[in-house]
Amino acid sequence: MDTSAMLTAATRILKQNLEEFANRHDSEELTPELAEKMMSRLRQCMPLAATAMYTLFLESLEEKRDIIEVNGAAYRFKRNVPKEYETFFGKMTVVRRLYQDKSDGPAYYPLDEAWGMRGHYATEEVREAFCFSCAHVTPEETAAMLRKTSMFHPHATAIKHVIERAGKVIADHHDEIDAQIRAHETLPGTCTVLAASLDGATVLLNEKGTKPGRPGERPGVAPCGETPTSYKVAMVGSVSFYGVAQEEGKTPPRLASHYTARMPEEYTETFKAHFEREVYAAQALCGPGVEKVVLLDGAKNLWKYVNTTPLFDDYIKVVDFFHATEHLSKI
Repeated sequence: MDTSAMLTAATRILKQNLEEFANRHDSEELTPELAEKMMSRLRQCMPLAATAMYTLFLESLEEKRDIIEVNGAAYRFKRNVPKEYETFFGKMTVVRRLYQDKSDGPAYYPLDEAWGMRGHYATEEVREAFCFSCAHVTPEETAAMLRKTSMFHPHATAIKHVIERAGKVIADHHDEIDAQIRAHETLPGTCTVLAASLDGATVLLNEKGTKPGRPGERPGVAPCGETPTSYKVAMVGSVSFYGVAQEEGKTPPRLASHYTARMPEEYTETFKAHFEREVYAAQALCGPGVEKVVLLDGAKNLWKYVNTTPLFDDYIKVVDFFHATEHLSKI
């Protein structure tokens, strides 16, 4: 690692930008406008300096041999290939060494392998930011927010690609991820009531759906056809742990809640399987003797599900108070 070269590159960029700023704004009087311009210049040059150092850091640790061994096969150096990455400090281009075996098979990039970036365009902290933000807002809103608050400014489409890939990885390894999470789960107190609940959430999907309305029956009347988007029902489930009530007749404190959800799926089989595993894990966590309750709204399909699923045979089944009062208020 050549730290001297890294510092030289960063210093050169900062010095050039600050000298240029000083020449254009030669003033000893501080004003809000001058302070804003200085902040803007720093926001421009700091990412440039950081990416320059990071690029040199990576390239200094790049594989230098002409022949390397990969899974028992000899791979030879072919050429240098640049690639643009999205980093915490913005876009950065790195020149990587490409290797191939004697059959000129798939390309192998030692730098990407060692860096943990094989097949990725965004670094880990950037991908994490995308996933965290898109759990709350849309990719378009995430892109707009990052333009205002961060040094990396991706397009919404790039964010969608990262989210889609992360979703596939999570789906493929869902059971292993759940097992690792549950291995560290504890309750901050004694659980006296375990409450399971599930409900549907209507979401707008970017896929075709049947156009609402009565289809045409008379000659010459076109059928309703399709709409470019459609509303479908996603499923959400929660399992909540309640402790000991401080006073008789008072609601016991909620210790923790675990959630599971699934995008619209016919018959919701995947959701039900995940939800039931969550309930089983919750029962094991709180131990025997706990009072168990399942809360639902008035949907007949949900009541049919809990009434025909043995897991909920010893649960007290209750119509959710808030759902009920919503209907009563309309009456």
